[in-house]
Amino acid sequence: MPGGFRAKDLNTTFWLCASLGWCGAHHFYLGRTLFGVLYLFTFGFLGFGWLYDLTRISSLQSDSLARLGGIHRHDDMRLLTVFLGFTGIQHFLLRRYTSGVYYLLTLGGLGVGWLVDIYRIPFLTESFNLSLTRNKSSPPDLHTTLTDAYIYCFPFGFLGLHHFYLSRPKWGLLYLLTLGNFGVGWLFDLVRMRKLVVRRDTWLLSDAFILWFPLGLFGAHWLYLKQRCRAVAYAFTLGFLGIGWLVDIYRIPIHVRSLNRKSMLAGLIHADDTDSLQWDDSDFRSALLPDSTTKLSLRSPKVLLTRMNRHGVCMECDRAAVCLMPCSHFALCSGCVTSSEHCPRCLAPITGWATVDI
Repeated sequence: MPGGFRAKDLNTTFWLCASLGWCGAHHFYLGRTLFGVLYLFTFGFLGFGWLYDLTRISSLQSDSLARLGGIHRHDDMRLLTVFLGFTGIQHFLLRRYTSGVYYLLTLGGLGVGWLVDIYRIPFLTESFNLSLTRNKSSPPDLHTTLTDAYIYCFPFGFLGLHHFYLSRPKWGLLYLLTLGNFGVGWLFDLVRMRKLVVRRDTWLLSDAFILWFPLGLFGAHWLYLKQRCRAVAYAFTLGFLGIGWLVDIYRIPIHVRSLNRKSMLAGLIHADDTDSLQWDDSDFRSALLPDSTTKLSLRSPKVLLTRMNRHGVCMECDRAAVCLMPCSHFALCSGCVTSSEHCPRCLAPITGWATVDI
């Protein structure tokens, strides 16, 4: 047996549970020290954990070796979450220390995160156990990240905790100093959280509008959109006496689309040295002209497959797609693009297109 650990007798385990289970004697006997201590100080989770253990005593005895590998039982984690989840103990055991500290300081997000965890703890436990068996930690999936972000956002999102969690420290600091952009940004984030988690664009239209109201009078949205001179002018004139601030309702979407297009093209053209797209100046210029059919060559297919992702086929007929300009999406084939005026993915006007050879 590993580490000299001996298998425990089922009868002994049962009688210890039946007679002294309220103080965790059977858990100490099985080498489950943490549960033994918790039962000792909570009287077997007020007796509920003790009674529950009587129904699963055989399973506890047969699985007593699982603790040697750090594997957590689903029913153990559910029991801990129900009775002590507000302390974050389940997150500490799953090595989610940030969430554990947050729960400990806020009593499980004032109970909101605690209640959510009662439902999702089996999924978190399964993910942790899989990472142990693979000997490597895997990044959280979309569902877990989105749920965590909502837990951080409500009820303490006005402190920017969800932005810090999503690696947006500047936004987190802004929310911390302005109490969630005076509450407006915090409430709006509850609606747009999925867009924050699944960011397909570098600049988000919702980010710009959150800065526009109410800090737009001081040019905050223009700082975000890389228009520093205009931001300074707004700061000294209160958004050109409010007139420019109102007109910006129509101008902000134009600037956001322009910045995202430049970012997409930059990412498409300026890849790294080993997997870069080979465009010469004439190809780049003609790719931006209407009705262009320039062929682009690639040194490696890896970059193209990354750029195309799962959208590498025509959304109309499922044939191989071409690169639409200027949005650079692979969304239509060479046949369908001639009868379309807008990209079906982002609805941007199509000014040209380019076929791609690997």
